[in-house]
Formats: sequence, C-alpha cells, structure tokens
Amino acid sequence: MFYISEIKNTTPSEFKTELQKIVYATLHQLGISYKRVHTDKAISMEDSLLINEKLDMQNGKNAFPVQSTKKQIFTFL
Repeated sequence: MFYISEIKNTTPSEFKTELQKIVYATLHQLGISYKRVHTDKAISMEDSLLINEKLDMQNGKNAFPVQSTKKQIFTFL
C-alpha cells in the first residue's frame, strides 16, 4: 500500500537537501501558506493520483500541479 502522511502546513523539522531548506524559508519569508505530505516514492501515475486526492489537487506531468480552483500552485520537493 502506498504511504501518504496526514496533511501538514508546518515546516519540516529536518530537511533532506539545502534546496528544500531554502524553499521553505522563502515561503515563510514571503508569507505563502502551503500544505505538505510525506509519501513513499511516487513512481507511477497511480501513485501521483493518490497524492492528488489527499491534497485535493490536479496533477499532470509537470512540476507545478494546480489546485482544483486554479488559485493555488503546488510543487513536489
């Protein structure tokens, strides 16, 4: 079964990369709210669809999925 955590809207307590740390710091500095989940590696489109469902978003084959109201943009880190 594909693992997806509960939705969180806080910065992670530890970062996997320096880029991830910079992205979260920038979001905070700009006052941009976000939602995040931890998942297993999303290898298939089926995996991506499960993430889409959890976050109530639509995803294509791009790096910036858009929320269903098209007022928010998402990215995978």
